Amino acid sequence: MDRQQLEYFCTVARLEQMTRAAEQLSITQPALSASIKRLEAELGVLLFDRHGRNISLNEYGEAFLQYAENILSQFDAAAAQLQSMKQAQERAVQLLSPPLERFPGLLDRILEHGFNLTLNAIHDSEETIIAKFAAKKTDLCITSMQISSGLLGSDILTSERMAAVVSDRHPLAGQEHVSIYALRGCSYATFREMTGPRRHLEQVCAAAGFAPQIRFKGDRLEDILTSIHVNNHITLLTEESYRLFMTQKSDAVRNRYRVLLLDEPWCTIRRHIYWRANETRTPVLELRDIIVDYFHSEDFRSDLLE
Repeated sequence: MDRQQLEYFCTVARLEQMTRAAEQLSITQPALSASIKRLEAELGVLLFDRHGRNISLNEYGEAFLQYAENILSQFDAAAAQLQSMKQAQERAVQLLSPPLERFPGLLDRILEHGFNLTLNAIHDSEETIIAKFAAKKTDLCITSMQISSGLLGSDILTSERMAAVVSDRHPLAGQEHVSIYALRGCSYATFREMTGPRRHLEQVCAAAGFAPQIRFKGDRLEDILTSIHVNNHITLLTEESYRLFMTQKSDAVRNRYRVLLLDEPWCTIRRHIYWRANETRTPVLELRDIIVDYFHSEDFRSDLLE
């Protein structure tokens, strides 16, 4: 007994007419009759009463029909589940990234394309990230970390110049630019540990040979700017991030602060996307292109304003 026999039986049982059933099933009537007879022989009972060319379900057929329909239904449900699992596996992509909640426009694009996405927050060293790619534990990585490996391909998503933000009362407020080395003795307000802006600030200061004296840590740029205004602290941000944030503010608020570009050309934060150089899987390459397109779009700029 196989699925085809059950399907043939259910069709004949529903129509109770061999010719119409054969037409619906796109087979010859003799082939359909032979299939029904084999099924009856296997079961050891007749399923239809035959009256010349007319047939009708008998009590055995009526009982068997319930089981046959249930078997076909369960088979179809199982097949659909397996196909769903297969499609999910085919669309599976592992992404190492900052929280996508920071980029709602990107998250919307990913959801629209139906990826089976595994998202892991990025807290790893360069060596660990390379090892994850090698072990196929990640397919894509978004990070401002510079990673050098022949295993990986990369693209620049954003390139932003770093700037010092000070209050209008700060001794440096009259300058338009400043050397990072002149900021060694300043008191800093910044974000909490393990956030991107905090890591950027520490990386730039470390490259200049000092650790920043952090006096205030906050969760929102609004709170950090308040600390700068009230306590005469400073912070380091990308110029674009600061100016986009300030477009929502009144002139009175904007006038409280000054933005001093850092002189050193290496004081630039670049966000990259990395992937395996020999990657061939369509979903991975598709998601990579979606991410690149997003960071070069107005959606990204709009998300920075939130």
